[in-house]
Amino acid sequence: MLTGQDTRALDAIAAGWQLYSSSDADGQRGALDAVRALLLTMQPKTRWVARELIPFAMDWSDRERLWPFVQP
Repeated sequence: MLTGQDTRALDAIAAGWQLYSSSDADGQRGALDAVRALLLTMQPKTRWVARELIPFAMDWSDRERLWPFVQP
């Protein structure tokens, strides 16, 4: 289901969540902008995987809080 492009986008999105988790307000805005842009490079049917990466950088509850800010 994941193409090479999807996989590389997910790697970058994981870095975006890490950036968000350890940044000030400006860094967090930039991280969300980057994740939002990277999601558009993925196939729509695979974008849900990016949501599941959030708890690896933060907490499970952050999935519900952050996903609405980035989903296309």
